[in-house]
Amino acid sequence: MLTIGPVKAQSIFACQNIKSTGFEWKNNRWSETNYSIGKPFFIKLNGKSIDEESVWRIFSDQMKYYSGDVTCTKNIVEIFTCMTQIGESLVFNPKNGEGAKSELIGEAHKSINSSRRDSVTVGLFTCQKM
Repeated sequence: MLTIGPVKAQSIFACQNIKSTGFEWKNNRWSETNYSIGKPFFIKLNGKSIDEESVWRIFSDQMKYYSGDVTCTKNIVEIFTCMTQIGESLVFNPKNGEGAKSELIGEAHKSINSSRRDSVTVGLFTCQKM
């Protein structure tokens, strides 16, 4: 006899970046800069978490180089927070469709050549449930 467990509710959101800014390491100091807002993306909620692949696709430039653990939690007011192993983070409120993403590891990580660091960025986005 085949037994099937409870079906988890799935929700998909179509999202668009609305603003992005950050810092670049130039001439041994941080310079504020604006970044392109990026391509539209989707967030898939699987029950009580954000689908791991959705998180990696939001940070698509990194996905082709690395994939690994993504940790997502939902807090008491039902806002999701996710973090990748390489320092990218995401917050998303499915009730109002608003969220933000950041890549902050550039501040803490110097390359072997200490005159270069990765950029530090933060972006805001809005989503519509499909």
